[in-house]
Amino acid sequence: MPLARGMGALLPHPQSPGTSAEAPGAGYALEGASPEALVISGDGLDHDIVIEGPADSTDELARELGPFEDAAVAWEGSGLRVGVVIDDLGSGASLAYGADEKFYPASSIKGPYVISVYETMVDTGIVSGDAVRRLAEPAIVSSDNDAYRALRDLCGSQAFADWAVACGAVEPGSEQYAQFASHSYPRLSARQLARMWGHAFAYLSEGSDGARELVGLFEQREESPIRAGVDASYLTLTKAGWYPEDDGGDSAASTCDAGIILDGSRAYVVVIMTDAPADLDLLADLVPGIYSATVVLE
Repeated sequence: MPLARGMGALLPHPQSPGTSAEAPGAGYALEGASPEALVISGDGLDHDIVIEGPADSTDELARELGPFEDAAVAWEGSGLRVGVVIDDLGSGASLAYGADEKFYPASSIKGPYVISVYETMVDTGIVSGDAVRRLAEPAIVSSDNDAYRALRDLCGSQAFADWAVACGAVEPGSEQYAQFASHSYPRLSARQLARMWGHAFAYLSEGSDGARELVGLFEQREESPIRAGVDASYLTLTKAGWYPEDDGGDSAASTCDAGIILDGSRAYVVVIMTDAPADLDLLADLVPGIYSATVVLE
């Protein structure tokens, strides 16, 4: 059954690529594609388009990926970088482009962080749901930095780092694991962000009180290039992030959006990370060409 807009009714969760219900994230290799992946190269592209799971021939894939390739070429031709992952949560097929390049996530990291808090701390009674809710709502809906900072102060970062490991997004004990456990905005790749959202889809589909509350918050978020760039009838649960410039420290120019798209009976994780300086409209213009690639995953 589809996830009803505004009702909090949740999909029964299909298996996310590389996961199982018993062991979230099990089966993921942290980098790269499987040996069976199809690789599409194109003139003017900075990366190969890597497809896993489709039945189409390579020639047919290349034709169907024309709009995606045009969007990437136009974007990168202006001197910007982009990393994309699209996971079909029903078929298990996926598309990756520049998926292992690291980007500054800006506020796009708030989505996974808040989900991790609900799953590991609110639902388990470690922290008060009311206390978290007061901070999570502005952090997600209006991307309030003060609320996000206060939520980090309340709940810490160690549980988030461990949750990212459970999602298959971070290697335990690695340098990046340490960053997740200590930094509010750890740099990461589109592949890593997609794995967190793939796990999040399974959690949001369970129908707990916390999951239903989160669905409502993500529906209400004020800014989303993905929402602006796809059909208005689709349900999109996403969290965007943007930052205007490299500051010589931890922050860098970034415009990103990531989350879940429910397109009729199909569910996708879509992640788009770029180093564009805080330009949500520009990213929204990129979304239709990016999202058109879902046709090869069906």
